[in-house]
Amino acid sequence: SVISVAPSGPAPRNDQVWIADQAADAPADSHGAMEEFCWSQIPQELPEGGDPMAPVMSRPVVDAGDRLSQLLRIGRHEWRLLARLRRSCKTFAREATDAPDTAAALNTLLTPLPTDLQVSEGKPGAGLRISVVVAPGPVADACRAWLPSADIRLIVSEVVADPDGMTRLCQGQGHISAAQALVLFHVPRDRFLVPGRPQALRDLLFQASAAAQLLYLGATRQRVAVTAVGGFDAYGLREVAGLGSDEEVVYLLALGADGGGKEKTDRLAIAHAHGE
Repeated sequence: SVISVAPSGPAPRNDQVWIADQAADAPADSHGAMEEFCWSQIPQELPEGGDPMAPVMSRPVVDAGDRLSQLLRIGRHEWRLLARLRRSCKTFAREATDAPDTAAALNTLLTPLPTDLQVSEGKPGAGLRISVVVAPGPVADACRAWLPSADIRLIVSEVVADPDGMTRLCQGQGHISAAQALVLFHVPRDRFLVPGRPQALRDLLFQASAAAQLLYLGATRQRVAVTAVGGFDAYGLREVAGLGSDEEVVYLLALGADGGGKEKTDRLAIAHAHGE
């Protein structure tokens, strides 16, 4: 995973632009020069050192409150089966998903996981927050009834019903345009940019990816299409979700109805700069 942290405040001018030119005959899975370029952007101090680990305990990686149903958590008997079945959606269809199924998929976030994450501020998920952006309608109504009010925020926005707006938020990736929900994982920048503590950033990225895996499994169980979105307009997402400039979006998932397709567009060499 590569995270790019921008300064707070208005969008900076692009005085310097990095261009990585992928050869036409390069493999479609982005190995080679593009992969090396991404790794080169990771701060050197991140893989070195770290804080002492906490004891392994079974608890949710995100503090999601008490309203989530225990019946909707991913059980041990389901984990291996769902992990084999989970797939990234190639393209979303315009048809509506079953609203309760979408809300039920989001409810899997309270599944306890055995981890050695530090507990801060008295709770295990302190810092990592989730915002769910949906269009007005049945999905929004189902989420209001099912989602807790702790670290999961529900935002109802007409942007999700606008294919052009969704495409802009996802940096020109048209296959995301018909998604019916965007799930943002975000955190206050000062929570993970801690001098001398690279473990804080590592823990945060683990929490976000573990929660995303739970959503993948929950969506698979409820037969809701899901995909991780590798490129997005962080400034636009913050505006739509009503987040402050000090919040950093570190992970983005899209949920909706499966539109079929054989190949994931954003894995093609031509899509490295998005715009497909």
